[in-house]
Parts: sequence; C-alpha cells; structure tokens
Amino acid sequence: MQQTADWTDTRETHFWHERPPFQVKHEIEKLTGILLTRDLNNTARLVYKGSAHGENSFELELRFEAVLPRVPYVMRPPTEREQFRNLYELRLSASAPVKWGTKEELEEDARRAFDYWSLRLQCTSRVRDFSGNSSLFYEQQVRESVEYEEAEARRVEDPEPILAIQKRVLMALRKGKQFRTAHKEGGSILYYNGTKFLREDYGEEPALREFATEDEMIACIRALYDWESRRDIYPHRPSELEVWTYIQRKLM
Repeated sequence: MQQTADWTDTRETHFWHERPPFQVKHEIEKLTGILLTRDLNNTARLVYKGSAHGENSFELELRFEAVLPRVPYVMRPPTEREQFRNLYELRLSASAPVKWGTKEELEEDARRAFDYWSLRLQCTSRVRDFSGNSSLFYEQQVRESVEYEEAEARRVEDPEPILAIQKRVLMALRKGKQFRTAHKEGGSILYYNGTKFLREDYGEEPALREFATEDEMIACIRALYDWESRRDIYPHRPSELEVWTYIQRKLM
C-alpha cells in the first residue's frame, strides 16, 4: 500500500535568557525568520507559535517556562529580580509529504535548522524542577509582554512625515534625480523625463512603463524597495517612515 501521510520530526531545547518574553520573541523571529503570535488558548504559560511552509513545514513554539534562581539555595530563597533568570523552551515540529522525499532528508533539514538556531542561544540540559519558579516575577513579565503587544497593536503612524518625504522624492525626480537598481538579470531606472514619470526595465525582460499620476509613481517606488528596505530586519517590517527615509537615501 502506498504511503500518503507526512514524515515528521520534533526537536526542542531549553535555554536561558536575560530579556523578557516580548524581546526574546523578537530575537527568535529574527533568528528563525518565522513570525510568532501569542497562543490565547494557553493560560498556564505564555506561549508563542508560528509556522513556515515550503518544501517542508515548520511549526515553531516558544514557551516562557519559568523564572528560576541563578544559584541553588538551602534555607532562604532569593527575593531580588537580579537573583533570577528566565528559562525558555524552543520547540520545532517539522513535517513533509512522504511523496516529496525521505524521512532522513526531513530529519537532516530539521536538524540543520535547529542546530543553527541553538548555537545562537544559551541552551541548557532539560530542566525538570520548577519548584523554585518565582510566580511574582513570572507574572510580572507576562503582564509587561502582553501590555507591550497590545500597545504595538494600537500604534498608528503619523502620515505627515511620510507624505513630506514622498513630496521631496517626487521633487528630486523632477529635478533630474533617479532611482536605479541592478541585478544579474538586469535592473530598473525610475525617472522623470520632463513631462511624465517613467520606469524603464532593462536586461532579460525590458519594458517601459509610464505613470499618469504622482500616486502611481509613489506606489511603484514603494513596491520596488519593499524587500530591500526590510531585508536586514526580516521577518519584521520597519515603520513606513523608516521605509521612506531609506528610499530617499537611494536617490541618485
């Protein structure tokens, strides 16, 4: 009988980190390239989950496990925040359709990815004794992380500084400045010819496109630099003001 199920592989590690959960989440996202969201169904622990799908599917879980004493104690437990450190767990569940490859290939891909991530974390052997967990400092950091997340969700950018940069960019194009990109297949030039805004593509797929309005040109510029403006902080996105500040610097 032909197999139709998926190959699966699971890996996990505990690691120590000095920073609170919302900062560690951000670091793990940059490290793995996978965006994580808080698991609202988990009330016992603060847990973030995310996934990436391609040839293999990666399901990632970051758990804020405990706030434990830095050193063992006998009689008097520590009471100051600096006497504790945060324990996290990173868990990877990988899968791939049987028809796409072997179990060994999936395991190798998962091992390579997880080893790369683990080398950049302060990993430790699995911790099983959470009796020293400070519920006070744990709940405090959970609360701060949730509040930070909610504040970020409410944040709205002021459009005025963005519009001001866009106007300066259009004015610079009218005065003879250009945007130029190049890659092995060709490139693009965005410019103003005295009467209209243009995008000229050269190389393997040459093309010339005219823009009837300033808004169309702004949209073209924004799309052209979308990846380049966020490449260094992927998978996160910079603010729109940061994007247009970056774009303005690319004028030639």
